[in-house]
Amino acid sequence: MFLLCLTEALWDNLLHWLAEELSEENAESLSSTLPLRRSTIQLIKLKNPDDLTEQIHEFLCFWKKSLPTFTDKLRLLARHLRKIGRSDLAEELKFKWENKVFTEPQQCFDVAPE
Repeated sequence: MFLLCLTEALWDNLLHWLAEELSEENAESLSSTLPLRRSTIQLIKLKNPDDLTEQIHEFLCFWKKSLPTFTDKLRLLARHLRKIGRSDLAEELKFKWENKVFTEPQQCFDVAPE
């Protein structure tokens, strides 16, 4: 259970980091290559009209949750980043995942020791 929490915390942290790194133009390109409905993107924009980072973070989280459990999400996301010309972010994402690099302190909640 703790490992699952740690993995989810790492994912959330990485997606937030990525949201901060992407420009509005990069985010538009990425959202058009990911299998997301236009209506989903519009709803996310309406929910956070003044916070581009939060919009990007939310659509990345939505994308991740929409995938089957056993999908290699990291590899898929890196492929999409390379497709929009951000190989640098694809490599950094892979590095952060492999080295479990958190950019901010993370906490896990609601996890009881087994």
